[in-house]
Amino acid sequence: MQKFHLFLHQVRVGHLGWLLFELVELKLQRTYRIGVMTESLPEPQEQHDEHG
Repeated sequence: MQKFHLFLHQVRVGHLGWLLFELVELKLQRTYRIGVMTESLPEPQEQHDEHG
């Protein structure tokens, strides 16, 4: 009976961990996407004129 209880506990902890992992992954994907979008924005032409 104790083994079964341990098994239930592991499943519960694993489920919580999976939910947390999914949340973190979603946040990372969102921030990464925003970073890519801001990086891909065209830079103002003035900077290139100064260097040239």
